[in-house]
Amino acid sequence: MADPNLEKQLETYFTKGDSLYSIFADPGTPVFEKEGDYPDIPLFTKEGKWNPAWDERGLSDISREGGVISGTNIKGQSERRTITRSSSGAPPRQQYLSRKMGELDRELPFEVSGDIRTSMMKSGYMPRDNPLYSKKGEIWSPFKMAQIYRDETKDMSFRERIDFDAMWKDVLGNMATEKPTANDRVFEAINE
Repeated sequence: MADPNLEKQLETYFTKGDSLYSIFADPGTPVFEKEGDYPDIPLFTKEGKWNPAWDERGLSDISREGGVISGTNIKGQSERRTITRSSSGAPPRQQYLSRKMGELDRELPFEVSGDIRTSMMKSGYMPRDNPLYSKKGEIWSPFKMAQIYRDETKDMSFRERIDFDAMWKDVLGNMATEKPTANDRVFEAINE
C-alpha cells in the first residue's frame, strides 16, 4: 500500500513544479518576488535579463558604475548596492527558476526525487528544454509529463515499460515546441 503522506507530498510537488515551469517557460509571464517591500516590480525583462527597475527598487537619484548602483533611499540616505550575478551562461530568468526547482526537489526524499528525475529523463523532456504545447496551446510541463509517466508505468513489467516508452516518445514528438497561434488553432479545427 502506498504511503498517503508521500502521495500528498508528490501531488504538491507536481503541482508546484507545473506552476514553476509554466512561469519559466513563458517569457511573457512576469516573475515577482512575493516577499519584501516591492512585490509589484518584475524581476526580469521580457528578454529574461534582470530588470533594472528591480535592482534600483526604492532608490532615487540613481547612478551606475560597473556592478555598483548608488542612490538615495526612501529615508533620504545614500545607499550603494553591489549587484553580483552568476555567470553560468544560462539567462538569469532560467537560473533563478532552476534554483527554485532545486528547492522544490529538496522537499522530497532523495530516492523519490531521483525516481522522478528518471521519469523525466525516460520521457525525454526535462525542465531546461523548450516547452511543449498541446494543439489547444496548453503548456505541458515536464512535471506534468513525469506525473503521467509515473502513474502509467508504476505497475508495468519491464517489457510493458519498454513498449510504453516507445509510444511515449511518439506522443512527445508530436507536440508543438511553439505556442500555437489563433490561426494555427483555426486551421487545426478545420482539418479535424
